[in-house]
This record gives sequence, C-alpha cells and structure tokens, in this order.
Amino acid sequence: MTGKVHSGRLHRDQSGATAVEFALLIGPFLFLLLGVLEVSIHYFVSTAVDYAVQRTARLVRTGQAQTQDLVVDDLRQAMCDDILNLFDCESNSYITIEELDSLNASTYVLPVNSSGTFIADQTIEMGLGGSYVIVRGFFQFSPLLDVFGALKPRLNNGNHLVVASVLFRNEPF
Repeated sequence: MTGKVHSGRLHRDQSGATAVEFALLIGPFLFLLLGVLEVSIHYFVSTAVDYAVQRTARLVRTGQAQTQDLVVDDLRQAMCDDILNLFDCESNSYITIEELDSLNASTYVLPVNSSGTFIADQTIEMGLGGSYVIVRGFFQFSPLLDVFGALKPRLNNGNHLVVASVLFRNEPF
C-alpha cells in the first residue's frame, strides 16, 4: 500500500516543472531572438548603404560632382557621411561610377580579392549631361552576433558584403 501512495505523490508533485519547461524553451527562444536581431542589423546596414549610395549618386546626377571636380575619395567620403558612424566606413567601403554606352545589361566583378580586402582601383566615369550612369556602392561589415552562421553568403574573411546600385541619366548641366 505504501508503494501506491508514494508513486501517486510523485505524480502529483509539480515543484520544479516550471524550471524544466523554462530550460527546454529558453534555447530555441534565444536562438530565434538573436536570429531576428542579426537579420534586423543586416537589413539596417543594407538600408543605410542604399540611402548613402542614392545620396552620392545625386551628386553625380545633378552635375555637382563634375563641376566641383570631386575625385573618388571625395565621393566615397560623401557615401560614408550618410552611412552613420556606427561602422568603420573608411576602410570597408568601395564605390564605382561608370558611364554606360547603352542600357544593355552591365556586368561587374565584385571588387574584393580572395582574402576579402578591396581591390585598390576604383573606377570613376561620371559622364556629361544626358549620359547614362550607374553608381555602385560596396560596404562590408562584420556580423555582430553571427547566430550559427545564419546569414550567408559571406566573404572569406567572414564579413558580409552589401551592394547598392543606382542607374540614372544625368541631368543637363
């Protein structure tokens, strides 16, 4: 008779059940929470780079870059000024500006070598008034959390490369 009472008492004893349930759920919850945070950071960086490239392209489209004789470092600095100071933009950004002969598909190669560092040559062909121009901004950043490598693909150095492009026709100037 005491065996039945003892097993019934264990069955009804709920102390510690909340701790066990918490232990089972905290792992997947934290993984999900950190994954959402990492994707949000990536989206924030992508949006910031896109905005910065749009603003830099406006300098070319309106002719301000041409009339002020801006060089590649000036345009990259203009792009970095709009990315915010949350990231090291100076050593992690790259910009290309190319005048197009036609609106056929333009090809390009990623401006990074196998170790993930940027190639030194940045092309700048801003064109004249009425020219078709494409501006591409590249920015690499290191993931803050890297939740089990959730964001792919990445460069060989572990950084993510964000690319923003703007295609436009220069205003007459």
